[in-house]
Amino acid sequence: FTPEHLTAQRISQIKAKASELITTKYSIVWQLNHPRTDITYASDYAYIDSIRDISNEAEANGTALEDIDWGVL
Repeated sequence: FTPEHLTAQRISQIKAKASELITTKYSIVWQLNHPRTDITYASDYAYIDSIRDISNEAEANGTALEDIDWGVL
C-alpha cells in the first residue's frame, strides 16, 4: 500500500468511528429534528462538536484510530 492509501484508510476509519459515536447517541433523525440554534440542545451539540473536533485533530496529526482519546465519552 502507498502512504497515501494508508492515510486515506486511517482517515476513513477515524471518520467512521466519529460517526458511530455521534449517531449512537444522537441519530440523524434526532439531529434533523432538534435545531442546533435552539439553546435547549446546546449540551447535545457540544458533545457532537467535541467528537468532530477530536476526529479532525486526529486526522490532521496523523493519530492512529486506536490511539485516539475520545475524551468526552
